Amino acid sequence: MAHAAEPYMLDQWQSRSGSSISRDEFARSVERQEDLALSILSDCGSRIGRHLADIVNLFDPEIIVVGGEAVQFGDALLDPIRKTMEEFAFFTKPELCSLSRAAVHSTLPGQPSSGIKRQECLSSC
Repeated sequence: MAHAAEPYMLDQWQSRSGSSISRDEFARSVERQEDLALSILSDCGSRIGRHLADIVNLFDPEIIVVGGEAVQFGDALLDPIRKTMEEFAFFTKPELCSLSRAAVHSTLPGQPSSGIKRQECLSSC
């Protein structure tokens, strides 16, 4: 979803503010609860949520696990995803669980404790 990925978020910042910003600066803006950053995350979260709702309507999953670097933005991104999924999903309202980058790397297949760590991540949702 290139229209909701981090490069898109930074492009949106630049087009709305007229100035460039780095990924780290954007993350700090989110932490400071700046309106522009939160608006961009809300827009992107709504886009992601709409697409996930389509997937839910097709496949009826019980849980959706999201990962990647953007999950660092936490509820500023995840809440709009959840809200939009609930709005557009027909019947099932699956749990949305986010995995941090550390959790993803610690659950790589072939590691002796990967099954246990994966279960810990999923049970913490």
